[in-house]
Amino acid sequence: MAVTADRLSPLARRLVPSFADLLFAFLLVTQIQPSLFSDADTGWHLWAGFQALAHGPGPMRDTLTWSRAGATWTSLQWLGEILLALSFRHARYLGVAVLCATVFAATFAGLYRVALARSRHVGMSLIVTLLAAAVTWTNFLARPVAFAYPLFLGIVLLARRERADARSAVGIVLLTVLWANTHPSAVLAPIFVALVGIGRRQRWLGIAAIGSLLALAVTPAGLGPLREITAAGSDVQLLRSLDEWKRPRFQEPRYFALLALMVIAIAARLRRKWGMRRVAGHPAATGFEGIAWLAGSLMVARLAPFAALAWAPELAADAARAGPGRAPMSPLERIAAPFESVLRPGLWPVLLAAAMMLAAPRLTLLFPEAAGGFPPHEFPVAALAAADRLEIGPRLLASYDWGGFVEWTSGGRRKVFVDGRGGLFAGPVLRDYLELSHAGPGWHAALERAAPDAILVPTRLPLARAAALDPGWQVAYRDSLAVLMVPRRH
Repeated sequence: MAVTADRLSPLARRLVPSFADLLFAFLLVTQIQPSLFSDADTGWHLWAGFQALAHGPGPMRDTLTWSRAGATWTSLQWLGEILLALSFRHARYLGVAVLCATVFAATFAGLYRVALARSRHVGMSLIVTLLAAAVTWTNFLARPVAFAYPLFLGIVLLARRERADARSAVGIVLLTVLWANTHPSAVLAPIFVALVGIGRRQRWLGIAAIGSLLALAVTPAGLGPLREITAAGSDVQLLRSLDEWKRPRFQEPRYFALLALMVIAIAARLRRKWGMRRVAGHPAATGFEGIAWLAGSLMVARLAPFAALAWAPELAADAARAGPGRAPMSPLERIAAPFESVLRPGLWPVLLAAAMMLAAPRLTLLFPEAAGGFPPHEFPVAALAAADRLEIGPRLLASYDWGGFVEWTSGGRRKVFVDGRGGLFAGPVLRDYLELSHAGPGWHAALERAAPDAILVPTRLPLARAAALDPGWQVAYRDSLAVLMVPRRH
C-alpha cells in the first residue's frame, strides 16, 4: 500500500523530514565559511560581548583605542555580542561560525514555511527562498546583525496575519524590544509595521506600530537605536566609503541575486495588477509596500536582506499565480504539496543544530578555514607579525576596515585610532581619520595630532603612497595587502 500524506500518524508528521528540515540542514552545513569573518568589526563585537558578560550591559570604558581611551561607551548590540562571546568561549571561531550558520539556516527555513503558507506552492516557495538567501548571504557576517534577520521575519509574520489582534501587537512589541537590544536596525520594526498598516488599515497594526516605536527605548542606552541613526548621519562621508551603505552595483556578481529578485518581483506584481486581487481569502499586500522595500534596497545595499525577507512571501504568491500555469511544477506539486501541508518541521533542525554546537570544538578538521577565523588574505596577519618582531609601539594608525581585527587578535596589546563603533569617534577624531585615509591637504597636521607609533593601511589607500614618500616616515614591512610604516629615525 502506498504511503500517502493522509496516512501519516502525528508522530510520523514530526519525524518525516520536510523541505524546511532539508533546507535547514543544507544551509547550516554550507554556511560555515571563513567569509563569516570578513568584517573586522567581529573583533570588537567579541570584546564587547566578553565585557558585557563580566560587567553587565551598561556603559563600559574604551580600552581598544588611544584616540578615545577611557571614554564611556554603551553598546547597543550587547545581547547579540553576548551570544557571539558565549559561542567563542565554547569553541572559539568555529563556535561563532556554527552559531551564525544556525541563525542563517533557521531564518530561511522559516521563510520557506511563510512563503509556502502564503503561496500554497512548493516550487515557487523554494525558488524565492533560495533567492532571498543568496541576497542575504553577501551581507551575512559574524556580527549581531545576523540575529536581526530572524527577528525581522517574526515581525513580518505577525504583521501580515490575516487579521491583526492584541496578541499580534504584543508579539510585535516584544520582538522589537529583543531586537533593539541586539542591533540598531530595530528601527525597521515600526517602519515595517506602519507600512503594512497603511495598506491594510487595521487598528491593531497602528497600535503595534506605535508600541514598536516606543519599544526602541527599552535598552540600557534608552533611545539608543534612534541616537545611533543621528550619530551615523554626521558620519555620511565615512558611510559612503563602505560597500554596505552604498547603492548596489548590479554589474558585480554578488548583486546578481538581488537583481533577479527585483526583476521577478516587478514582473509578477505587474501581472497581478499590483496586488489588487485576493488570494485564498487573504488580502494581497499593496504595491506601495513592495515598491517601498525595493526602493530602499536600491538606495542602500544594507537594506537588501530585509527587503528580500519582507517581500519574498508576497513574491512567492505573485509568481505562483501570475506565471503561465503550473505545468512545469506539477510533478513536484502533486508529490510534495500534500506532504508539505501535513508535515511538522522543526524537530530535525533543533537536533542537528544542538549536535553541531556541542560537537563544534571537535569539528576543526571538517571546517579548518572557518575554525581559523579572520581570513589571512583579507587581513594584515603578516604585517602584524612584523610589527611584533620589530617591537613597534602599541599605537597603530590602522585602517578603519582593520581596526577590530587588530584590537582583537592582538589581545589588547595594540591600540588603534578608530574602529567600527559608530558614534564613538564622531567629531575631530573621525575628521582627522578621513583626512589621513584620503591623504587630504591637512593630512600632515592630522598625523601630528594623532602621533601614532606606526601606520598600518592597505597598499591601495592614498595614505600608503603619501606617507611612503614623506621624509619623516619609512616602510618597515610591505606585502601585496598591507604596508607598515614607522617614523624615520634621525
